[in-house]
Order: sequence, then structure tokens, then C-alpha cells
Amino acid sequence: MTVQFLLTVVYAPVHWVFCLVLALTLVVVGMFLEILSWIPAVETGLMKLMDAVFRVVPMWPLWFVTLPELRHEGDAEFYRARVERQLTAPLKAATPPRELDVPRRKYRALGAGYVAQAAPVHGWELDPDTPFDPWREVKLLRPPVLAGAAPAGPGTAPSGTP
Repeated sequence: MTVQFLLTVVYAPVHWVFCLVLALTLVVVGMFLEILSWIPAVETGLMKLMDAVFRVVPMWPLWFVTLPELRHEGDAEFYRARVERQLTAPLKAATPPRELDVPRRKYRALGAGYVAQAAPVHGWELDPDTPFDPWREVKLLRPPVLAGAAPAGPGTAPSGTP
């Protein structure tokens, strides 16, 4: 893990400059393609290209390790708190999102199984439309019934029951 952290410290600035150059290149290409904007599929194609490029070259690669992750290597409570924050933070928003992606770095010491077990407690369920990929992230959905309501906590009755 220490070697990963050192590689992250050395490589991260180079990687981020590369991502910035890549993004600027795509913007410049997009400016030239703006001339062809009268063709309906050009703009959609550029957006798909940008999505594909940044899916292959992510801003935060899976093997990057931050200093807090290095300090808390093997500390399940640290990662448990990170997963809980990830699962509850969107629910505090004015309009909670319907989808949530929990990246691997949030559950590194616990495993994706813990996220899958903790998600229903907070009103989330695994996304049935996407393949389960624990090496990358866990994709969660809000059930349609709960999409607009916060989940019931312990000791509270669900809405509509006495």
C-alpha cells in the first residue's frame, strides 16, 4: 500500500495534466466540429466520444491511494463510516437522486458485499440493469416507491401505517 501511495504521489500530477490536455484537445476538436453543427449527429457523437475517452482514462484511477486511505489501511471502521456517508449524503438533498455510484475507494477494506448489505437499510437497492462489478464500483438505485421519500429509520413506522 505504501508503494501504491508513492506511485500515486509521483504519477497523479502527470495523469491529471494528461487528462487536462485530453479534455482541451476534445474541446478544440469540438470547436472545429461546431462548423458542422448543421449535421444533427455530430454534437451527439462528440459527447459520446468524450464519455468513452474519460471512461477509459478516468480522473481518479482505481489504484490511486490517498493519505487517509494509507493511514487507515485495514481499518474497517474508517471504511464503514465512508460507506455510510456515501449512502446517506444524497438523501439529505432537497431532491434525492435516483441513482448512486459507490466507487471502490469508499469500500476498499470492506468489500462490495458490505455496500450491497448496507444499501437497503438506507433505501437503496442494487441496479438490476448494470452488471455487478465490485472491482470498480457498486451501482445503486432508489426503488420507485421510495424515490421521493427518505427511508424510515429504526423505531419509525413506514408512512401509511399507525
